[in-house]
Amino acid sequence: MNKTDGNDSSSSSLETGVKIVCIGGGFAGLDVLRTLRSQHGCSVTLLEKRSYHEYLPGIPEVLAEGDVEKLLVPFKGQRNTSRIELVHDILSLDPNQRVVKFKSTDKSERSITFDYAVICTGCDYASPIRGSSPIVSGRVSEVASIQAVVSRTKLPILVAGGGHVGVELAADIASRRGGTQVVLATGNGGVLPGHSEWQVKYVKDFFGRLTNVQVHEERCEEITPTGEGTVREFKLLKSGSTIRTECYFSCTGFGTPNTGFLAGVSLGARGHVSTDSGTLQVKMSDGTLSPCVFAAGDVRNKESGFRMASFAHFEGEFVGRQILRAIRGERLRTFKPPPERSFVVSLGPFDGFVSVLGRSVLWGRVVPWLKKVVEWGWLKVTPYLPAVGFDGKLAAS
Repeated sequence: MNKTDGNDSSSSSLETGVKIVCIGGGFAGLDVLRTLRSQHGCSVTLLEKRSYHEYLPGIPEVLAEGDVEKLLVPFKGQRNTSRIELVHDILSLDPNQRVVKFKSTDKSERSITFDYAVICTGCDYASPIRGSSPIVSGRVSEVASIQAVVSRTKLPILVAGGGHVGVELAADIASRRGGTQVVLATGNGGVLPGHSEWQVKYVKDFFGRLTNVQVHEERCEEITPTGEGTVREFKLLKSGSTIRTECYFSCTGFGTPNTGFLAGVSLGARGHVSTDSGTLQVKMSDGTLSPCVFAAGDVRNKESGFRMASFAHFEGEFVGRQILRAIRGERLRTFKPPPERSFVVSLGPFDGFVSVLGRSVLWGRVVPWLKKVVEWGWLKVTPYLPAVGFDGKLAAS
């Protein structure tokens, strides 16, 4: 089962009773399910802390104004051989014993054995960009409370981070709420670090046309703890200027990988799961590859530029197919990631640009509409969602 670079033969029969566990229901985890759901002889269990999947690329717009419910897809019921097991916490994964231990929602400790497992637990991202509530109604309340502050505050809104999320969030708030002052502290890397000069200039020119945005290419830090009321005070580290705000968004990148439950697995310097870059099999502490455990998505140790939803989607699908090859006794293939710099950056409701292979191929008013089409397709059309019980409407939570 450790063979590599073979052909995929869909005509080969599968072993019966193969148990597959996928930990994490983000973009990578759902594509693992989509790939495996219709395979006879396989039972697939998704272990997930939240009762819903959240379409994170749409969050910047929603935090400015909008309905977050449209971005939340509840996991409901069981379809075919795929099922969802909502958990309170993952306790451990043992690749040698092939068992996952977890706390269920009633806090009792349980375990599940597997023939193959996929780690898709992602990384922490500062709230409210990623929801902390395990239920739909809780996430709706989280976003509603942020929207209330954004709409009522008379103080500037501070956005820290000059990457995609920070730029889109600052653009959405400034464009959709013209009376609200926005301060974008990009960090020392500036706006869209690592992108082309044209793309950086395009974003800077966009913000330059708005009278309610200040862009500071420097870091900020809080200088007074949250005290009475909701006002916080931050300092820009180069200029020394201070900013008082009721609304602070940290968009400085992904935080700690969710790998604390792993033992005997090799981790990178920041805690990401080490894998073979070709097969995506997990590396063990002794340097060997696990024949039965794979990793996909942001939790995997890789270049930071590949930590995007689209790449997690490709990795999840690839790992699902790798498991099918392993079950059939076929040679595993080598993962070839899509081009790193293919993405959409929307700047409010009427501007943005599309980059393919590092070149901007489309820009202007059509871009936000294109992003909406992608969002609609992901949430309403993509066929893997029915595989995990999506019924087209929100469950009461």
